[in-house]
Amino acid sequence: MDSAIVSPGDRGARERLSECLGYTFRDERLLETALSHPSLARELGTDPLLSNERLEFLGDAVIELAISAYLYEHLPSHDEGGLTTTRSFIVRGATLAQAAAAMGLGRAVVMSRSADRSRGRSRDSVLASTLEAVLGAVFVDGGWQVARDCALRVLEPQIADAMAQRRRNYKGELQELTQDRFRAGPEYRVLEVSGPAHERSFSVEVLLCERLLAAGFGNSKKEAEQAAAAAALAVLEAELATSG
Repeated sequence: MDSAIVSPGDRGARERLSECLGYTFRDERLLETALSHPSLARELGTDPLLSNERLEFLGDAVIELAISAYLYEHLPSHDEGGLTTTRSFIVRGATLAQAAAAMGLGRAVVMSRSADRSRGRSRDSVLASTLEAVLGAVFVDGGWQVARDCALRVLEPQIADAMAQRRRNYKGELQELTQDRFRAGPEYRVLEVSGPAHERSFSVEVLLCERLLAAGFGNSKKEAEQAAAAAALAVLEAELATSG
């Protein structure tokens, strides 16, 4: 590949990736594809199907099923809404990016020089999608049980954190934060109520001074509000951390 166009990944980072996964690929070409950022195809004019987007699609499903099965087994007292909310904390992009960053995955990605110069290796979207692609590649190379074990291994801290967060009062925390930093409180609005009477599903949005912060879902209005507050906290905390 043209070194003026392509920014290769770090080989040491690739070796660390295998250690973090606890898995060695039989077909190294699958790993190479999983680490190929779509910017390569755009810059080189090659087939976009050779980038990691197809494996990303597959890996997204692998992660969701692995986490769903794990939570179903380990949270027997949680209803569907509770399981869905807990899972959402784990499979969202920011959480996957956190896990990918801990693995040093960004340094292993092969991308265009322009994407690299624009800090592509540290972007949450790139990190999350690459982790999904890698786990999709593990599924193709080693099968479901291996892929499930790898997903649970690399996401173990995030799973533990999400399960602990189920005990937090997100509405209270959001109220405290917004009053302290913005001198205003959040407002919750029900967007939709669906499903039969015995199996309601609520969709709620949370706003601050008419600004939409996030939305949440649950099997009760209270649960949906807690999910929305948790997502809003993540948004505001990220913004405050960036602004210093």
